[in-house]
Amino acid sequence: MVAPPSDYTTVFDGVALLTSGVVQAAETSPTEPHRLFAKTGLVVRAGREVTLSVGPEAAIFWGNRAAVWTRTLLVPACPQPPGAKGPWLAYPGGYAVDTPTCLPLRVTVGTRSKTLRVPAGKPC
Repeated sequence: MVAPPSDYTTVFDGVALLTSGVVQAAETSPTEPHRLFAKTGLVVRAGREVTLSVGPEAAIFWGNRAAVWTRTLLVPACPQPPGAKGPWLAYPGGYAVDTPTCLPLRVTVGTRSKTLRVPAGKPC
């Protein structure tokens, strides 16, 4: 990916997330950790290690395999794949919550951290 989507917020030039508008939250199956799933992409610059964390009111997951929900997700510093069309890597996933919320998400890139508010089912 050449650049994150224009409506994403880029943090420390290492990760980009949707923080405006609303990420629609849909009912999940009873086996999921929370009642609603707000699906949204995660964009990480190749070569950057990123840690994302939420409180007990939510769970998160991004990746290209079966969902393993967590409150803290480490995205390792993956290299840019051969033939990639840019330095950004995109991952599917999102947030699991019990009620629509403006969710605090702690983002760490390297040694720098920032808390964002993400629209999991309702605007922030």
